[in-house]
Amino acid sequence: MTQKHIIGMGAALVDIIAPLSEAQFAQFTSPKGSMTLIDERQAQNISNTLNSLAIKCETHAGGSVANSIAGIAHLNNNINTTFIGKIGDDELGRFFKDTTLACATKMPTQAASVSTGLATGLATGHCVALITPDGERTMHTHLGASTHLSEADIPATMNTASILLGEAYLWDTPSARDAFIEAAKQVHKHKGQVALSLGDTGVCDRHRAALLAALATHIDIVLANTSEAGVLCGTNNPAASLAALGTHSVYAALTEGANGAWVCAGAGVSNTQQINHIPTAAVQNVMDSTGAGDQFAAGFLTALVQGQSLQDAAMLGNKNAAAIIQKLGARP
Repeated sequence: MTQKHIIGMGAALVDIIAPLSEAQFAQFTSPKGSMTLIDERQAQNISNTLNSLAIKCETHAGGSVANSIAGIAHLNNNINTTFIGKIGDDELGRFFKDTTLACATKMPTQAASVSTGLATGLATGHCVALITPDGERTMHTHLGASTHLSEADIPATMNTASILLGEAYLWDTPSARDAFIEAAKQVHKHKGQVALSLGDTGVCDRHRAALLAALATHIDIVLANTSEAGVLCGTNNPAASLAALGTHSVYAALTEGANGAWVCAGAGVSNTQQINHIPTAAVQNVMDSTGAGDQFAAGFLTALVQGQSLQDAAMLGNKNAAAIIQKLGARP
């Protein structure tokens, strides 16, 4: 039997985790739970504020899809893993790649040059995650070199992919979006499947029409939380979102925090559009919700690629998500 291979394509970011009290968080202006794109000047201002508060930060390799690929590798189910994402030729970039390789994950993408400095946007991207005592994370992302992903970065091994996983954030950068769509075509040509993690309500709102068009032509598996799906589908009801997604030939899995997950097989992949709710066990000690969706995706895709049912895949996704929110950081 051919060994399964899951390839991820997305932003290569380094997460800077900053645990704050509610009073300390009040010194920042971003809405709690939001994700804001920032430039280098804004990143420096946030760093200065954290330093003034004497916050002890942790540094982790991050990026939504990269986190999921690390989670799949951690499950160690005889699945090959590869991550495609652009890093800078700098200290953070070397840290990201070394961390990726340490997970037994291949990373064939070449680093972007930083010879002309940070002003070019070619330093490794990073995300400052402000973590409050309720487990909410408020993210500030400087994309840096990650926006320079292009079709030239697609490896020859794309034809071995059982599943290609991408993120809707790719639609913020035309060259990265086009690279993902081209990679999806190659995967489909060789009978693989393509999964997309929606990742953020803002990106769903910005690119709603284009993402819906992609569902109709390039995507086989949709991963989202109920808020993201609601923005994309124009409803605040999880069952209604699944029904809307079910008009496409996709498998859909929607997470709803402590309420577990919803799954559905849409038109073209199932004779009947059956929606199932998969509850999750209660978690008493929530430290950081940053990686919940990413690690749900890791468990879900690991089970799915091995031929397990949607319900069993969601159960493993729930288990993974419950484990990760009990520690700081988005990776096992």
